[in-house]
Amino acid sequence: MKNLPGHFQDLLRYGFVALALLLARATASAEIQSVFTVPPYAQDETIVDIEGWELQFQEPHPIYTDPMGAVVVSSPIANTNQPTALDLKTMVKNAKAKELGDRFNVETRFAVTFSHRLDMEGGLFFRFGSTHEASPFHFGFDYASDGGLYYKGEGPKVIVVPKRDVQENVAYEFTIQVDMNAQAFRVLVTCALDETFRHESGEIPFQDGFKSGSIAKTGGFFMGNNKPTVLSTYIDYAKITPSLE
Repeated sequence: MKNLPGHFQDLLRYGFVALALLLARATASAEIQSVFTVPPYAQDETIVDIEGWELQFQEPHPIYTDPMGAVVVSSPIANTNQPTALDLKTMVKNAKAKELGDRFNVETRFAVTFSHRLDMEGGLFFRFGSTHEASPFHFGFDYASDGGLYYKGEGPKVIVVPKRDVQENVAYEFTIQVDMNAQAFRVLVTCALDETFRHESGEIPFQDGFKSGSIAKTGGFFMGNNKPTVLSTYIDYAKITPSLE
């Protein structure tokens, strides 16, 4: 650039700056930074049509077609100083998280209230794609008697906290580190009321059913509760951001 006239150097310099800004904006537009405890979310209002959240129809049942199945309520979560939380009784998706690059993090904090006597498959889930099988991984709370807080990649489901030991209305935090190049992920689970509790996995390959190899082809990030009549879920936030590591 030393041999170029000054105005050409300026044009190149401004061009690089503009390109950097465009890339930064593209990354930011792909992020999800939904904190359901603060505006633009409000108590007794649905999250549908805010920050990219859409209602995802899944069954011919009235609760699944009502935006108020994803409503912000007064939070019962213990010791998090959060005034509100998302009470999810349907399935929603966010298509923003389709172009996140090769490495990114998925973070959420939630609590559940449920009947310990009932035994049924399903519950609260987080995933990429409209089905568990097509997602690279999924995690959440499984209502089955041998379930509990879990995650699943290749191989069997991993139960982090068995159902009998899950504390109701107590926040658990999941952080998923995703590496698209390695087609693998790592999991960290902590508990807001127990600083000594920490579950950290090694590298786990994606599920065999994830054939596309691309988050962009999954349709986005999905979260849902398919046992809404017996399971109450309270979600403080859902974040998907590029990894800084």
